[in-house]
Amino acid sequence: MRVEWSNLARDDLDDLIQYISRDSSFYARRFGEKIILATRRLRDFPESGRIIPETEDQKYGRLSYRAIA
Repeated sequence: MRVEWSNLARDDLDDLIQYISRDSSFYARRFGEKIILATRRLRDFPESGRIIPETEDQKYGRLSYRAIA
């Protein structure tokens, strides 16, 4: 399966990494890497993500991510 990031999703990830890097470049980089690894998991296991209910097309899915400090 191919995973595509929307422009908005890429911009959001960049914004989050920049925001986290204000306090820690280490944790900002680590956060970004975890998100990328999660999308690779979705590529390898496409049914592990949730279908986006706003679309009728079953090929679109999403992953949820929660950072616990």
